[in-house]
Amino acid sequence: MLLQAVNYALVALVFGSIGAAPFSQRARAVLTYTLIPALCSYSAYKATGASQLEEELTFYASFHSDPWNQLIHIIFVPLIVFTSLVWAAYVPSPLSKSPLFTHAPINLWQLMACLSFAVRWVLLSPEVGGCVALFTVAQAGIASAIVGREVKAGAKGVAASRYGTAAKIAGVFHILSWYMQIHPGHLVFEGRRPALLDSLTQAFMDAPLFVWFEVAFKLGYRPELQQALTVAVQRQHLVWASGA
Repeated sequence: MLLQAVNYALVALVFGSIGAAPFSQRARAVLTYTLIPALCSYSAYKATGASQLEEELTFYASFHSDPWNQLIHIIFVPLIVFTSLVWAAYVPSPLSKSPLFTHAPINLWQLMACLSFAVRWVLLSPEVGGCVALFTVAQAGIASAIVGREVKAGAKGVAASRYGTAAKIAGVFHILSWYMQIHPGHLVFEGRRPALLDSLTQAFMDAPLFVWFEVAFKLGYRPELQQALTVAVQRQHLVWASGA
């Protein structure tokens, strides 16, 4: 009960901040200070134990078994990651003025997020996880370049945190992405609540990897794993249906 209450509080904090993040530097900072350390902690915690790919995929796939819901997530989960990295690019870190980050392609917060993702994903699946980790680093670099160009364009002394055009555009796509996943994706097509209500940090950490597993399976990657996953998901759905 305590963990569930903490998760619900985290959900309320994060989604409350998401609503304000397109317009507020403080909201972007709250999201960054909350989510990125949480992702790092979760990744480090999971790295200390045995990685059970099939078990983790089963948890995710049990909430995403409808083909339309899967397609929605394949489109919009990467958008959530990218727009979050745009917001993170606005938030100065304690090392912003360090020679390491003065001319770096990404800032400390983006680096921490990318490293936490990479450790978690590569331990689960070196092939798919490694590719998705590289893609995420590229997303961080693009996000940082967009915000950096915005700062240069506002060379009249306007700070990036106040300039905010990219943050507003990112906000439109970010909020649309959540709406598409929660309403048509889960409530209409899947008929099942989102996994983030059980574990927000796990949903943020694993969804960006597992949507690409859906793509990899459709391209013929590890059919034996896909078959085992299908059986495990059917078993989980039977357990839920029986109310056990």
